[in-house]
Order: sequence, then structure tokens, then C-alpha cells
Amino acid sequence: MWYTEEIIEEINEEFMCVMSQYTECLDFMIKIKLKDSNAIEYLQQGYGRRISILKFCCKRIFEIFPPDRTELLKEDELDELDIFIQSFFVNIYGIIDNLLWIINFEKNLDLENLKVKITNERIKQFFSNDFNSYLDNRQKNSFSEWYEKECKTFRHSLCHRIPLYVPPSYIFDYEEYMKLENKKLESLKNKKQKQAKKIEKEQLKFCHNYPFFTHSFCEKAPRVNIHTQIIKNSSMIIEFINKFFDGTNL
Repeated sequence: MWYTEEIIEEINEEFMCVMSQYTECLDFMIKIKLKDSNAIEYLQQGYGRRISILKFCCKRIFEIFPPDRTELLKEDELDELDIFIQSFFVNIYGIIDNLLWIINFEKNLDLENLKVKITNERIKQFFSNDFNSYLDNRQKNSFSEWYEKECKTFRHSLCHRIPLYVPPSYIFDYEEYMKLENKKLESLKNKKQKQAKKIEKEQLKFCHNYPFFTHSFCEKAPRVNIHTQIIKNSSMIIEFINKFFDGTNL
């Protein structure tokens, strides 16, 4: 098992907390009163759908791969994890974009597509001083650091370069594993399928689940822990959402 029992308990508690907070985020669709039809659609069909998708992605990721899982993930489960992790990061980024478009429509800014961004001064004029200070903070663990180094990085790699994926396992005795791999390849070469299957099963004893995801090897992308990263990114986007609606003149 990758985590200690104490860490598993902590992860599960934090997971339940963000799941509850996602539900609370849906309340803003009722509280916020908008006039522009496009702004209303972006709130209800953009923001609202994405919150539901994020919550479902979190739920499925933790169902497929709970932090206390010891059984190796099956191929279909790995594919599902990749899909839900990818959807999670696309929609995290998309929520921020949707909220900015709400301002663009509601305030009749008529900005071009590429100018609807969080640094645009015409958008920022509708933010409170406190919210602007929150966005402009460049310190460690700030929203700005997370947005640039994690949110945008994962989304841009996924959409434009190499998609996020979960490696099938961690091999803790690589030398022994490769000895068996060579034997397996020799068996396949000699058309001894049953022997090769038997060796493949032996290899599994050197494999553990690997609760990390990454994208490009050529770019030396970091390997990021699935469970803590999903919780961290959930917490960051939930914090942003609350500060946005509290600190924006709509």
C-alpha cells in the first residue's frame, strides 16, 4: 500500500469535504441574478455543467482508485482514470473561462475571444480590491502560482501536446522484472504461449499500483500524485469560485 493508514484517513476526509463544497457551488446559479441571455447560459449551462462534471470526475477517480487499493488496476480501469483525470483538468480551466465570459456578456464588453482572460484590465475593473489582490498575489501556494504552473500547464499539455495518463504500475525490483521479461520474450519467440503467460503472472509480484499521473517524458513533466492533486485542484477552484462571486460586481 502506497500510503500509511493515517494519510489514507486524511485523504478520504478531505475528499468528502470537497465533494460537499462542489454541491454548495451549484447554489450560485440560484443566488446570482443576471440580465444578459448569454451570461445566463454561461452561468447555467457552462459553469453549472462543469461543476457537476468535476464532482462526478472526483467521485469516479476515488471509486476506481481509492487510496487504500492494493489490487493492480485493470486496463479498462486505467483508461477510465485517464478519461476522468483529463476531463477534470479541462473543466477546471473551463470554469474560470466561463466565469470571465459571464462578465464579458453581462457588462457588454464585447471582447474578442483571446482577450477574455483573467489578466484583462477591462474585466478586472469589476473585481473588488480584495479579489484583485488575491489574483495578483505571486507568492508560493497562491492562486496565481497554481493557475500558471498547474491549471494551465495540465490543460495545455492535454489539449495541445501530450494527454495526461496514469502509468499501469510501479516496478520495485526492475532487475528481477527484466530477467523475467527476457524469458517471456524468448518464450514468445519460440511460440510457447502458455509459458509466456505463466512468466507474465510471475512478473506481477514485482508490480505495485502507482498513484501518479504525468504527460510528456520528453518535456520531463512531473509525476503528480492523483489523490492529493485532485483534492488540491478542487480546493483551489472552489476557493476561486467563492471569491469570484463575493468579489465581482455583476
